[in-house]
Amino acid sequence: LYRYLGDKRNEAVMLGNQGLVVEAQGDLAAAATYIQQALIIAREIGDRGSEMLHLNNLGGLYGKLGRHEAALTHLQPLLAMPSARQVPFLAEAYANLSEVLLAQGQTEEAFAAATQSLTLAQERQHPILLGQAWYALGRVLALGLTTTATMDNIPPVADCFARSVEQFAAANLGQEQAEVLRAWAVYEQKQGDEARGRVLHDLIHHTRPGGAPYPMQECPIDRARPERSEVRDHE
Repeated sequence: LYRYLGDKRNEAVMLGNQGLVVEAQGDLAAAATYIQQALIIAREIGDRGSEMLHLNNLGGLYGKLGRHEAALTHLQPLLAMPSARQVPFLAEAYANLSEVLLAQGQTEEAFAAATQSLTLAQERQHPILLGQAWYALGRVLALGLTTTATMDNIPPVADCFARSVEQFAAANLGQEQAEVLRAWAVYEQKQGDEARGRVLHDLIHHTRPGGAPYPMQECPIDRARPERSEVRDHE
């Protein structure tokens, strides 16, 4: 309808919203297609605020899809914009950037992006932004990162994940809580803490959707144990 009427601004809003709906349904590729269309229109009409929003959303989507270069192509221009400092989702953009850099093996750069995300999130004091930032930082530190840039007030990995879960719980975001708990459980398993890993497993899915028990040995988290990883590495 908006396209027929020539109302590009509302057409872009509709496309962006549709992308978010489809993303929530799990179709990330389709979501990226919708939001890419919204980005093109935002640029055509000179809507800089919407352009920055779509750049961030696409950066996050492409990161989840494993298209890391495409993610950087959208996140880096956003972070280079002078007006980006004023947008409320800048902390999320740095968290997205940290995830992409981490996937590329750029741990020092990922750490810098995660700490910047946390700084911005703490300024905003928004639970979703704080949850994303603590999760990004926990993910980097879980790799055992040692750097001269590490600040003394950075908490242990488990504390980062715990704070992330707490913030997502405050925002009533169950899916995000589960994602953090999975990463936390994998970390504890790799550290050899079977007991804590089991507790975290039970928090995520102690039963199957139909109500039947979900044994630990059948859980993907359990497969992340070091001895099992070593077997896969040598196959």
